[in-house]
Amino acid sequence: MEELHGRFYKALSGPDVDQIASVSWLQFADLFVETEGFVSAIMDEVNKTRNYRKHIMKDGTLDICRAFHRPGDSLRHIVSGCYHLANGEYLHTHNQVARIVHQQLALRFGLIDFEMPY
Repeated sequence: MEELHGRFYKALSGPDVDQIASVSWLQFADLFVETEGFVSAIMDEVNKTRNYRKHIMKDGTLDICRAFHRPGDSLRHIVSGCYHLANGEYLHTHNQVARIVHQQLALRFGLIDFEMPY
């Protein structure tokens, strides 16, 4: 069986990784233990996606993306590779964040006088 737990820990040993900054959230984020465990599971890619169920649990689940109905329902696919989500949800979230950044820059440089709630 493929080793799952510890992927994040192994990734920390990369030559371009700031190890202290990469784990400082564990000390300063003030998270519940359950939340910290969930975030760690995400970083180790051990969430119960269809890919995980098919290849790790071997329960006969089809590895089909729920949104795009094509093979590959892994965590990486959901986070960055799903064409359907990239053109919908991800784009919407990106635009919302860009709107906030744009507004803060406009306030800082005196281009607008008031802050619209987001």
